[in-house]
Amino acid sequence: MVKLRTSRERANCILHELKILRKIYEDTNLFLRKLSRYFVHAVSEDNFPTAAECAFTAAGFADLVRPIADLYELPK
Repeated sequence: MVKLRTSRERANCILHELKILRKIYEDTNLFLRKLSRYFVHAVSEDNFPTAAECAFTAAGFADLVRPIADLYELPK
């Protein structure tokens, strides 16, 4: 049986992966601030109709990843 992840679980997984990428980046450049040690608290409000939930999920994750990647100064 395949367990489907909830939006929260997927968001946590994405944030975790971005943090790992930042940690690798920090390890190669000792002069960078250690941002990977900080917690990230993301808040969003869902005001889309239930039928549009799939489209929102894809767009919502894209809107979550880009600002965090910019904060972590990760390559595009």
